Amino acid sequence: MTNEFDKLAALLTKAIGQSKRLLKQFKIAPRTKLNKRFALIVLNEIIRKSESVEAMARAAAFSGINIVTRAAFENHMDLLNLFKYKDDYPNYMIYASFNQQRSFLQPVATAEVDSEFVNSFEDGAKRTAGQSPKEMLVWTRKQMAEIEDGLPDTFKDRNEGVITRDIFKFQLADKMSDYNIGYRRLSSSAHGRLSAMLEGVMDGEDIQWPPTDPINRPLVAIDCQCAIIIGSSGLMAKKFNKPDAPFKALAKEKQKIVDDYNC
Repeated sequence: MTNEFDKLAALLTKAIGQSKRLLKQFKIAPRTKLNKRFALIVLNEIIRKSESVEAMARAAAFSGINIVTRAAFENHMDLLNLFKYKDDYPNYMIYASFNQQRSFLQPVATAEVDSEFVNSFEDGAKRTAGQSPKEMLVWTRKQMAEIEDGLPDTFKDRNEGVITRDIFKFQLADKMSDYNIGYRRLSSSAHGRLSAMLEGVMDGEDIQWPPTDPINRPLVAIDCQCAIIIGSSGLMAKKFNKPDAPFKALAKEKQKIVDDYNC
C-alpha cells in the first residue's frame, strides 16, 4: 500500500502543476460572467487544498489528509453545480457563506453571560468591522433574506427554507454515489473515528505506548484528492475550450495505479 500511496502522491504533484498552468490561461475582467468568476475561485481553492495534501503526504503527517480532502470534495461539488445551475448557484454559495457567519455570530450576539471569549470577540469586531456582534448579526440576516427571495425553489425546502446541509451539494449535482462511497468515508475519519485514533496505539488487544507511527496511509483520501483536482481541472478546460488532453492523460495514469493495487 505504501508504494501505491507514493505513486498517487507523485501523481498529485503532477496534477497540481498542470492545474496551475491551466489557471494562468484565464483572466477575470469586468465583463466576466459571475459563474465563471466563481468557478475560477473554486478551482484555485481546490489547487490550494491539493497542495496542502501534497505537503502532508511528503511530511508523513497523515492525520490531516482526510479532513482537507473532505473539504475539497465539497469544492468539487460547487464547481459541478456552478455549471449546472449557472448564475443561481453563486448566489446560493453566497447565502451558504452568510449562513455560516450567522451560525457563528448568533451564540456570541445573544450570549447572556460574560466570558473572556465573548468580550474579546466583541472588542475585536468593533475595531475591525465597526459593528458589534448584534449589529453584524442583524446585517447578516438581512443579506440572507434578500438572497433567499431571489433563489429558485430548487434550493429550498418548504419547511426549512434554503437548504445548506453538506449532502445537498451532492444531491444537486446528482453525485450521491460520490457522497456515499467517498465523502462519508472521509467524514468518519475527519470526525474523530475511534479506529483511526487507535492506529499505532493498539496491536490486537495490546496497547503500544509510546505509540508507533500509523502503518495505514490514507490511500482512499489521496486517491480522492487526485480525482478531484484532475476532474475539476479537466472540466474547466473542457467548458472554456482549453486543452484538456493533459487531464485525460492524468486520469488514465491514476486509473492504472488504482487498477494495479486493486488486483
